[in-house]
Amino acid sequence: MKLIYTLTLLICCCSFNLIGQKSSFNKEERKQVQDFIKKASGVYNNEAQADTAKSPLLRLSEIRAFRIWTNKKKEYWMSIGWYQPNFPEQPMGEKIFHIKSFESDTLWVDCYSWKEPNNEKLLLQWRQKNPYKKQKQDDLVNDGCGNYIVKNAGGGYELKTVENEICAFNNPMAPFDGLFFHFVFDGKGEEMDIYDKNYKNGAVIFHYTDAPMLMRLKATN
Repeated sequence: MKLIYTLTLLICCCSFNLIGQKSSFNKEERKQVQDFIKKASGVYNNEAQADTAKSPLLRLSEIRAFRIWTNKKKEYWMSIGWYQPNFPEQPMGEKIFHIKSFESDTLWVDCYSWKEPNNEKLLLQWRQKNPYKKQKQDDLVNDGCGNYIVKNAGGGYELKTVENEICAFNNPMAPFDGLFFHFVFDGKGEEMDIYDKNYKNGAVIFHYTDAPMLMRLKATN
């Protein structure tokens, strides 16, 4: 009798968790995920701001945001990478975001890094029709933070780390080891304002709260 009770309790707990953290999307939820990806994707730079910026934190840089693993029709994965202008091969940092569930008008997102970010097989994947098709989820390591996406009043979106959580940033060239993400995308898919916080050993060493990095969609020829 005790065994039956225990099994029933476990089944109920599992069912509750599945309901609370649904991992599939209905038609309307898929439309919102796809709308976010469409508006967030592109090549951005802060050229207009960097021309007059005095802070080294606002140096000229590019961001490439694009969907990956497009062959996984029912899953939504996205790369957001930081690049030096004119060096599109190797990002200075790249995060892989998995939009995994929808709850209370919020898209919940996990954050990952590549286990071998310098692997030549990862270079220039943004040029491919199906980026990272040959890579697997096992090639990623979870950055130990939760993130979420919400729609704002202007019809754009905000991608933000859960309060009091820090995403790992393992790059020996970087002066920091953690990030708190806060991207604001406009409703036209042309602007990305960055309000990130950068951490070292758990303490904020600099942030963009007072002077956000203003990334603008790069014109294509």
